[in-house]
Amino acid sequence: YVVARAAEQPITLAFPELFSGEWSFGEVAATVAWKLDGPITRVYADDISITYGKNTHLTGAFDLKLDQQGEDNLGLRVGVKNADASMLGAFVPGKIVDPGLYEWLTTAIKKADITSGVFYGHGQIGNDVPPGSFVSSMWYEFDNATVQYDTQWPEVTEARGRVAIQNGDTLVSLAAGKTGGLLLNPGTVAVTPEKDSARVRVDVSAPVPANAIAYWMQNSPFGDMAGVEAAKLDYGGNYELGLAIHLSLKDGAEPVVEANVRTSNGSISYPEAGLRWDDISGALTYHSVKGFSTSPLEATFLDEPVQVTFSQSSLDQAPGMTSLTIQQTGTLSVPDVLRQAGLPTSNPKPEAETEGDSQSSRYGFTGGAEYSAQLELVANRPPRVTVRSSLEGLAIDWPGSFSKKAAEAAPLSVEIDTEAEGGLGIVGQWENRATFDLLWKNTGLELTFGKLYLGDQILTNIDLEALDLGDRWVLTTRSERAVGRIVFPDDNRPVTADFEVLRLVRDKAAAKDAPELLTIEQQLKAFRAMDMASWPDVDIAISELRLNEDSLGRWSFHLRPDHQKLNIIGIEGRLKSLTLLGDMTWSVINNQETSQFSGTVHGGALADLSGLFDSEIPLSNKQSNIELKLDWPGRPDEFELADVNGNVKVRLDDGVILKSNNSAQVFRIFNLLNADTLWRRLKLDFSDLYERGVAFDAISGKARLDEGLLILDPELQVVGPSGAFKLSGSTNLEKEILDMRLVVVLPLTQNLPLAALLLGASAPIGGALFVLDKVLGDPLSKLTSATYSVTGTWDAPKVNLSQVFDTGK
Repeated sequence: YVVARAAEQPITLAFPELFSGEWSFGEVAATVAWKLDGPITRVYADDISITYGKNTHLTGAFDLKLDQQGEDNLGLRVGVKNADASMLGAFVPGKIVDPGLYEWLTTAIKKADITSGVFYGHGQIGNDVPPGSFVSSMWYEFDNATVQYDTQWPEVTEARGRVAIQNGDTLVSLAAGKTGGLLLNPGTVAVTPEKDSARVRVDVSAPVPANAIAYWMQNSPFGDMAGVEAAKLDYGGNYELGLAIHLSLKDGAEPVVEANVRTSNGSISYPEAGLRWDDISGALTYHSVKGFSTSPLEATFLDEPVQVTFSQSSLDQAPGMTSLTIQQTGTLSVPDVLRQAGLPTSNPKPEAETEGDSQSSRYGFTGGAEYSAQLELVANRPPRVTVRSSLEGLAIDWPGSFSKKAAEAAPLSVEIDTEAEGGLGIVGQWENRATFDLLWKNTGLELTFGKLYLGDQILTNIDLEALDLGDRWVLTTRSERAVGRIVFPDDNRPVTADFEVLRLVRDKAAAKDAPELLTIEQQLKAFRAMDMASWPDVDIAISELRLNEDSLGRWSFHLRPDHQKLNIIGIEGRLKSLTLLGDMTWSVINNQETSQFSGTVHGGALADLSGLFDSEIPLSNKQSNIELKLDWPGRPDEFELADVNGNVKVRLDDGVILKSNNSAQVFRIFNLLNADTLWRRLKLDFSDLYERGVAFDAISGKARLDEGLLILDPELQVVGPSGAFKLSGSTNLEKEILDMRLVVVLPLTQNLPLAALLLGASAPIGGALFVLDKVLGDPLSKLTSATYSVTGTWDAPKVNLSQVFDTGK
């Protein structure tokens, strides 16, 4: 044996088949022995003590057996204390450890204090030995280490643990450490050799405070996985992260990541959209190859419980690309959503005044509906948001086809484009109601209805634009139905609506459908629910109003809402040669919903109203003057002759009562004055009057209406070129039953014009025609008359002679 001690020169030691370089030691103490036994030479030592550098102490032993006739074997033990990471390159057996593992161990571990460790090696050696003949293992404990296990992930600092290597398989047991602001729980890093490289598997966990999430989104692959929008989110609560990372040490190989996040009090908000999720609970697992776990997260959204699931799928149209889909399901109370959006939902009136109106009364929504919202994220593409709901459970009190009962399904699908040019894009389809395209901008919005369903009609290509001018909103519209502008001021000034053209459509088929009848109590409740006192004043002007293909001329009026009352004042309609002036109210009178109108119609031919009534008016005249004061139960559009009350005064000049079978009911009373049956029953020769129609110089009269009963008050007078008559009594407008008295006035000489006599009696045609009574009572009168009773119906009047040649009184 030999006892070796370090001299003035350092001692070098090398194992060229195991380690890459020589070791140089300043202090060495060892006893090396050898033994020769025939063909076998044995060299060994068991008390080697070496000082390396300043503080590192190595101990070791070896046993080398060289057999000229058999196998060569080596046994080796190397212990270390007080080493550091800079020594790993020298003391890891690079000749037998996988090159990828050797590189990772010597580069990923940037800093470490190796408090202790041992290397063991045993097995056959030599040039021709089969792989695996020499078995090696080592372990070392470390502290205050810094490990960069992959450049894409934050490094681990202040790490403490133990490294164990067995035949190239490495296991790092991490007792503690920090990474990206997180305090790590115990974890492991395993390195496994592969054919051409090695694979690293990192398994760590840590509690994650919300304030650390932003750092990880910016400094790890999590940011790319979650997408650009995730960086805009704010996080709250506490989370537990479990992270498994599979790294291939081949160049360019993508890591495989499995992350598990668990929370019981998480929250996420999206400030740009004003959205927030609270009370998040559950666990979410993401695998970069397999995708997401199917278990949903529980949360509250807009104060309602929701479930959120994540999924990942490949894109058929883009091989190699995947989409991340986040789906949320839940129920929303629409009035609550409006309230949280800052919109006033309840009436400002005390409940006693509003008869207990609900929060939904202002916008017509009651209840809520289940929905499904989906966010799809694809790399290098804008996020796609889709919301779908059947709207079952939501009652909508809107006009016409836009209303629905809570139990009714009305599927709605909306797609949101968060990166639309100029703002937020929303494309929607509301089954059998509308298709629309909305662009919400900082300055307002643009809305296009591709289709708008109104009863049996489908309107297309309706463009609306709303512009925020600071002190007012300006809404412009252009479509087949309307061209105009509406201004909504921010103060108490009236809303102004100016239309170049407004086209209305009369749906005859829908008019025949009997609407659902409401009780008086239901009518009052619906009326009070509209809360008219909260409506703005509106001034409306229409340059051209059209009904179907008919022009109804120019119209203007002012809406002046009041408590439980809508005043429509200053109504002015110019319909061809006629002008309508008047005022209307819609209110509750004696606990009943009532509409009232007071006004005049004056100007030229009464037939100019035919477009308004969509029927022929059996009159042709040159001058008209009508005074109306009417009221009827219900809304203004629920006008029915059978229910009308009020007074009517009529004066028509220079015309003909025409024969017509297509007159509106309100004008069919004139057919009575033109009935062949009536004139033939009189057995008088008025063929010049009724063959074309009853010609008249003037018609004048007053009447009262009492719930469908027309009472001439006192009478209706007609003066023609060859005769005149006056009609008194009443008729039922609904049943068309007659109870009247007819006085026929004739000149004594047939060729004497009646008008001339009236003129001679100083009774101008342009004045009141009630002068007939005065003329007939004159003893020198050249007129006489006959009186008849008129009964039966409008279509079949019964005329009976009462008196002849009387004064008509």
